[in-house]
Amino acid sequence: EVREFYVKWTTESMILERTRVAKDELTQEEERPKIPYWLEPFIGLIILLNAVSIGLSQDLYEDSMVWPTIECVFSAFFLFELIIKVYCLGPVEHFFGPGMIWSWFDFCIVAIAVLDV
Repeated sequence: EVREFYVKWTTESMILERTRVAKDELTQEEERPKIPYWLEPFIGLIILLNAVSIGLSQDLYEDSMVWPTIECVFSAFFLFELIIKVYCLGPVEHFFGPGMIWSWFDFCIVAIAVLDV
């Protein structure tokens, strides 16, 4: 038990010395910002508007260059949402936390949308 403590203490001391980091800095957890409260309703509205634009694009001016531009804007919004969530939760928590199935689904949809643009 004493030997184990000494090995741990020595290793920790060497790491702190080489990295020039104070010991109390290692014990602090990184504080991440919370997901903004307005993000979910805003993205819900964007999804609704995207659905409306898809419907309209099938009926109005099918060959117009407006629709690909609108699709790029919507894809940018969805990518922005994904970046905010990964930043706020952290990649591990976002992709492997409690809502991981929805997170991976969202990631796949956004990846397909971005690659399609």
